[in-house]
Amino acid sequence: MNAALGGLFTSRINTQLREVKGYTYGVSSGYVFGRDGGHFSLRGSVRADVTGAALADTFKEIKAMRAKAMGRTELERVRNALLLSLPGQFDTNAAITEGYGRVWTLGLPQNHIEQLPAALQAVTARSALKAALDHLDPSRLIVVAVGDQPKVASQLEALGRQPMRLWSDEGLPKP
Repeated sequence: MNAALGGLFTSRINTQLREVKGYTYGVSSGYVFGRDGGHFSLRGSVRADVTGAALADTFKEIKAMRAKAMGRTELERVRNALLLSLPGQFDTNAAITEGYGRVWTLGLPQNHIEQLPAALQAVTARSALKAALDHLDPSRLIVVAVGDQPKVASQLEALGRQPMRLWSDEGLPKP
């Protein structure tokens, strides 16, 4: 699900914001996992004058990912990209160590890496939709925008994202 949404260069959000709208050089998203939980993040840089529009498009894509299962073509494209990237995740000694270290840290079974291809093959449009519904709640996402306040704040206010907190360049809360 994340690969289709924002985890790949050809993802929905990156395509919309980069290729269609020209707001950014690129955005990406991903989940960070731990034994007791994790979080989702989406990051990128956009022009100050389109911050609000870029966020609106991002939330539109998130809602679309949760509204309807992806089509066969998108699912196959995303699955193939992930499957073809697996060897590159283990192409150096450091990558191998990191991969097995992550398995141990997360408490996964020792054969987790060997099972990745089968696990990716088992993903269906329905299971990806379920993952989006279970693990991606747009109302719980926190937006952190860094930029020229006079240009950006009014755009964020127009989106209705509340509460809005402003911080100084020194990292201190503004009244």
